[in-house]
Amino acid sequence: MLIDACGKASHWELAVDMISEMFLQSLPADDFCFHAAISACEQGGFWQQALGLVADMQLRKLKTDGICWGSVLHAMKLAGQEDLALKTLESLRQRWAQPSARQMAGAFGTSMENLAPDVVIGDGVLAVFKPAGCTSESMRERLLAELRASGWHGELTLVSRLDLPTSGVLPLALGGPDDGPTQFLDAQYAARQVTKEYLCLCAGQSLGPRGTRASIDRRLVVSRRWGERLGKRVEASAAGKQAQTKIRILELFHIPPELGRVEALALLAVRPMTGRLHQIRVHLASMGSPIVGDNAYGGRSLAGSRLFLHCRSVSLKDLSGLPFKPKYPLPEDLQRVLADLRPRLKGLEERSISLRACL
Repeated sequence: MLIDACGKASHWELAVDMISEMFLQSLPADDFCFHAAISACEQGGFWQQALGLVADMQLRKLKTDGICWGSVLHAMKLAGQEDLALKTLESLRQRWAQPSARQMAGAFGTSMENLAPDVVIGDGVLAVFKPAGCTSESMRERLLAELRASGWHGELTLVSRLDLPTSGVLPLALGGPDDGPTQFLDAQYAARQVTKEYLCLCAGQSLGPRGTRASIDRRLVVSRRWGERLGKRVEASAAGKQAQTKIRILELFHIPPELGRVEALALLAVRPMTGRLHQIRVHLASMGSPIVGDNAYGGRSLAGSRLFLHCRSVSLKDLSGLPFKPKYPLPEDLQRVLADLRPRLKGLEERSISLRACL
């Protein structure tokens, strides 16, 4: 527990000292202890120390998985060693892309004709469109059932999740949790090498004019205020974990009466640079501009609209080292929301042009 606390507080020296002391006292240090110490090194960009801890784990025959290696790679990036991080990731890819993993991935092709047309497939990875109201786990189970019915006996592992009311790209590793495809994807996510872009509609305080780009840097902490029945609530807090979200304002709309008194209604392209729970939703709410339909974090509602949050693209590398960039456009229900708003915008522009012509 102490080592974990050091990791969360980024006190890497103390965490490493504790590991060393356990070694001297012949006390068992499990992978949880090492992961906490590596996480502490990661936050400060101390990649040499993190790499040394990985070497110690290997000597003790402890498991060094993709998440562990991803922390080392991220430490390298923070220290300005981007090229070294990429070379190390490539070396790991070659290790995890052993013939057994490739053979397993190749077997997937025999069942491709039975998959839904929106499934995108790469080497060791696939992506599917997750609709709103469906859990990520249920999508995995549904897809796996379709494959099993076609005679395929492999596994599918979630490497990322979307909230229940969020739609969009859901990537899965073609293999079990310990297989090479999963480890390679886990390493990319942990190293923050995966790019994700969301579309969302926000109503509240103005975030700027169209074309504005901004970065929201606010630490997030999971709160228990909602209790077990209502799930986890996330709050912006200096005591939380580092989180960063980049936003770009794509379009501004005239505010319909049902939204009440708000300064702005904006369509945003959003890129979470970290992967915290409810990150986009909480960051935007903390800026006074929660997502439309997000009742959990103070969002206002439009008639017929659910949570207006959609993951439209994910960019990573597959097991062959090739780019894997699945994209899914806004689903029809969210397109209708924008279509209902745009005539109001057009009318506002026409009235503005007419007024200027009269001046």
